[in-house]
Amino acid sequence: MTRCLHIDNKGQQCPQEAEANSAFCSAHEAPPQIGFRLAAWRKFLFRVAALILLLLILLQAYVLLKVALG
Repeated sequence: MTRCLHIDNKGQQCPQEAEANSAFCSAHEAPPQIGFRLAAWRKFLFRVAALILLLLILLQAYVLLKVALG
């Protein structure tokens, strides 16, 4: 078996053996990828939340200017 290919901050290679059919040991295995559909929904929800917050700020600024200018 081969050694794990993970390199730490000091530049040293991990001393553990790699898993079968993988280049890394179980501690340094890459996390599972988030599905494309889930990532697309997350991006959409963040944009909707940002739009709502922007509209709230603009509404407050409009009301403030309306009251201040009379």
